[in-house]
Parts: sequence; structure tokens; C-alpha cells
Amino acid sequence: MICEMCGKDFPYLKKVLVDGVPLMVCPDCARFGEESGAKAAKKEAPTPGVISQRLERREKRMQMRNIYTQEEEVLALDSGERILKARRSKGYSQDELARKLNEKKSVIQKLEHGDMIPTDELIKKLERELGIKLMEKSERVSVGGKTAEKNGAGLTIGDLIKIEEKK
Repeated sequence: MICEMCGKDFPYLKKVLVDGVPLMVCPDCARFGEESGAKAAKKEAPTPGVISQRLERREKRMQMRNIYTQEEEVLALDSGERILKARRSKGYSQDELARKLNEKKSVIQKLEHGDMIPTDELIKKLERELGIKLMEKSERVSVGGKTAEKNGAGLTIGDLIKIEEKK
């Protein structure tokens, strides 16, 4: 018997599906396909839920993306005000909040006045204790290692000039 894939003469052949086409192939070529017949019938077809999930992931991968933009979370500009308002709404004094967070009172004062930028760990503590969100999503545009805030119109020559002036 002759293999339908490589043309070699073998005493026995296997029936396999290669890209959905049933072929009679030798054992060497059988690795390029899936067995058809009783063993293949045992394989379960994917459920509709799995299929829809795969299609959604594929659709997401296929979407056009601007490779020059990066979305990242940054500390809100009004974080000090947010901390102050949340502390007052909870009825905490600066001392009480400092004790709950295991920090110094001076740290709370500096945060509320905007004189200090909190660490990521402290941000998480504050968000958890006060029930507020201090981080915001910000879209930045990066070209050649230089970044600028995206204003909806994309990166302009003016944005690049501002970046250069900051240096």
C-alpha cells in the first residue's frame, strides 16, 4: 500500500485527518494529522461557551492598536484632597489614621498637603482603610523613549517640543 502523503510503500496504513482531509498514511506521516475513526470519536467537541470565549480572545487580538500609546495607572493629582475628605468623612483624626496605617502623623499631614508622594504600599493601605481610589488610568504617548500626555489628538510636534523643553 502506498502512503498518500509521502508516497512510500508500507504493508499497513493509518487513516488520519490532515487539515480536515481524510488520508491513508504511513506511521511516519501519521504524526502530521489526527487519527480518525473510533479513537477520534472519543474526543469531545468544544462547547459553545468555549468557542465564544476563543472567538472573543481572537477578536481582541486582531484589533488594531496604537503601539505608541501605553495605558498606565498614576497617582491622582488631587490625592491629598481625596485623603483629607475621606479621613474626615470616616471621622478619623490624623493620629487615628496614622495608627491604623502604622505610619507617623507627619506622613499623613504631608500626604494631605501634597508635600509627599506615597509609596505603592502606602497607597494600597490608604485605599483599603479609607475606601477611596487614589490611582487613575492615564494614557501616555511614547516616541523614541520620550513620553507625553495624550490629549485625544495624538502626539503632535508641539508635544515633542514640550518634552524637549522639560529636559
